[in-house]
Amino acid sequence: AFDLFNQILTGEIYKNKHRRVFKGIENIAKNEIGHLIKKYKNELNLNEISKELINGDGYDVRVLVDWNHNDTDIDLHIIDPNLEECFYSHNKTVIGGSISKDMTQGFGPEEFTLKNAIKGDYYVKIKYFGDRYQKVENPTFMKVTMFKNYGFKNESKEIKIIRLTKRDDKEVIAKLSL
Repeated sequence: AFDLFNQILTGEIYKNKHRRVFKGIENIAKNEIGHLIKKYKNELNLNEISKELINGDGYDVRVLVDWNHNDTDIDLHIIDPNLEECFYSHNKTVIGGSISKDMTQGFGPEEFTLKNAIKGDYYVKIKYFGDRYQKVENPTFMKVTMFKNYGFKNESKEIKIIRLTKRDDKEVIAKLSL
């Protein structure tokens, strides 16, 4: 995992390969590699790793969505306790929440992060635009991973798997309470 995330960060994964480049995935990879470094720093050779990644960011709230079919378009929305909605065209909130770039192709992921959360309920909402995949036998599933205290000793994680059935559906699928 470390090597894969590092190849995304350095761009090595795209060199001399005919792969689509998904802009915005670098920040998500940076969060993941920083998390791995914090967790396994004694087992890794950290000589060539930047200090920024070693120290890494922690978040009070981190939500990720990804899905099982290529070329699926799902938008992540987060509604904070102030009822401000964070999504691709309103990607920063007053309290500091931030949404990653909108992934309209591929397997995602999309990410919401918030360093200094306020107490209350955070609603995870998605907009499912559909996909370009014949799914009579293979329906589209989405995985929602919700973290509290991401990157800290008291980190907790909850995962939900949701079958997507209605194209152009917009619904609240989870709640994270602080």
